[in-house]
Amino acid sequence: MSKTTAEVLKKARARLIEKGWTHGGSGQDGEKLCVALSIHNSTKVYKQAMAAVDAMHRTTGSHSLATWNDVPGRTKRQVLGALDKAIRSESRKR
Repeated sequence: MSKTTAEVLKKARARLIEKGWTHGGSGQDGEKLCVALSIHNSTKVYKQAMAAVDAMHRTTGSHSLATWNDVPGRTKRQVLGALDKAIRSESRKR
């Protein structure tokens, strides 16, 4: 069964809660994750990951999710808030 964009975003959010969030994290050996890597690790289907990244681009107004994530002063709360907003937006599309 194919995951919806909202489902991928929800899984990415849960991963950030479980593993922790960081600026520029590689996610290797249990390290904390950046939002982009969390999304990409939430599905094995490239097209689904890119749809979720695109939803976050629309939500954040940034063309680079990694750059947006790594802005000095960015907080986990802001990242989770952006994920929540993208999830709500994508959930309304169903």
